[in-house]
Amino acid sequence: MDTTEVSIIVSLVESLAIKRQTKADVQDILNKLTAEFNARPDVAELKALIKDLTDSANTLTDVIRDYGLTQQHPALKVRNKVVITIDEKLALEWCRKNMPVAIIESVNEKMVEEYAKKNPTDWATVETVPQVTIATDLSEWLPK
Repeated sequence: MDTTEVSIIVSLVESLAIKRQTKADVQDILNKLTAEFNARPDVAELKALIKDLTDSANTLTDVIRDYGLTQQHPALKVRNKVVITIDEKLALEWCRKNMPVAIIESVNEKMVEEYAKKNPTDWATVETVPQVTIATDLSEWLPK
């Protein structure tokens, strides 16, 4: 390596070191500001409110999905969803012989579900069942 190449590498390493240090310093500042912000009582209250609203919305979503299979509404659509039920013991036995890469400590469900979708087996049942989806934008249905 000639002195020019060495000089370039030294300069690049120095620049990298500066960038990494600057990043660490900025991250420290951000962590401190975030901690101060999160310590505010009003922030804790807002986070609790968001959690409550999320839980309530999830409950309503489940109820709507249950009723949505029989009740019509413009915000609801029924689509088919593939549900795969795997007999873990039989699938593990099959995987040992045919797909050992799918075994970690148990069956890699995603991998064997993909296989079961395309190939009939004695260790998985494949069903197509209706699933209700809810429109993302529900503003049209807010009380006026």
